[in-house]
Amino acid sequence: MLPARAYDVLVVGSGITGLATAAALAERGASVLVVEKEAGPAYEASGRAQGSLRVQGRHGAELPLAQEAIRLWSEAVAEDPGNDVELRTDGNLYLCTRPGERETLDRLVDAARFAGLDRVRYLDAEAVRELVPAASGPLLGAMWSPYDAHVQPARATRLFERRARRAGGDRRHEGGGALDWAGSCEGG
Repeated sequence: MLPARAYDVLVVGSGITGLATAAALAERGASVLVVEKEAGPAYEASGRAQGSLRVQGRHGAELPLAQEAIRLWSEAVAEDPGNDVELRTDGNLYLCTRPGERETLDRLVDAARFAGLDRVRYLDAEAVRELVPAASGPLLGAMWSPYDAHVQPARATRLFERRARRAGGDRRHEGGGALDWAGSCEGG
């Protein structure tokens, strides 16, 4: 049964999106109720995703937002040093295995460079294998972005759960999975 009180915001789901939203709103002073059908956070897709924090391969208009997201992830991790979310800022490859893919990757490289991501580049198969010696199969090359990052998804989701609680709220499990962060922080 849900608590008999009013909330400013109801968030459905305690995956990464729900908890990041709850944390941001609670940090800005809202009382937030997160309802979840599971027993806790990251039990569904957010706990099983690949954890890719991708800059490359986006439309040029999205690149500044993606870069800002990487910066915000680094800040969030730095604010919670006792809990390793396995943030790795060591880049990412988009593999090219068919000749027709090269043209698409070249366009994405050009868009990234136009947006100021001057280290994004297309690598031939030999350069990919130098970077990743275990790479095998019908590899023609890859788009390389040293700007991309990765996190362990379930741990990253719980990072936002902790942020929501630190914003002054209580955490309660009630009636089949309501998580309550009713606190707020001054100044938001």
